[in-house]
Amino acid sequence: MGLITSVIAWCAWQFLDFTYRGQVTIFSVVLIIVTILNTGAGIWALVRHEQVDLLPITHLERVFESAVSNDKPLWDRMHSKLHCCGINGPADYRSQDAVPWSCCNTTLFTNSSDNKGVCTTMYAHGCQHVVINRTRSILLYVFLLALCTVILQVCYITCMSCYVRACRERMERRKEMIITAQSLARASKDLGANDTLLSQQTKYSKATTNV
Repeated sequence: MGLITSVIAWCAWQFLDFTYRGQVTIFSVVLIIVTILNTGAGIWALVRHEQVDLLPITHLERVFESAVSNDKPLWDRMHSKLHCCGINGPADYRSQDAVPWSCCNTTLFTNSSDNKGVCTTMYAHGCQHVVINRTRSILLYVFLLALCTVILQVCYITCMSCYVRACRERMERRKEMIITAQSLARASKDLGANDTLLSQQTKYSKATTNV
């Protein structure tokens, strides 16, 4: 939505002439639609933030089965990035042949030759709580970002509404000035006609008097 807003703003800056009220109205309507979508995304993130919870035990068993088979490369990356091991800790791999090397805390090694193929320290925390906390943090950031974006867009929409109102008032004043100018011109024309008629009547009366 941020990308869409940036594209809309760029198009408005490049192609719109803000002296026309219709273009400003169209831009405001599009911005209102984007604001509604951002509001929906923020509400969704807040609701999902409250719904994220620990997985059921039966579901955890299926997840762990995929962790040691098909999804093992994904779990290895997760272990290394989040500094965790298994679902609840290294003990989850007790039924397996060995704990994966990705659970090893390699940050304690000063160089690659110090380990000699032996892991001295493993990540003690499981990935379930780490992933849940990380997911909640991301959803919270999404909500805060959507909230800030909506506030900023509401300010833009308010400014556009004030601009449209100012344009409407200026057009009304311009129409009033045009009507007033036309009335004055008509009055001046009528006054000129009356002066001509009056002068003609004066000349006629003088000619009559001379006769």
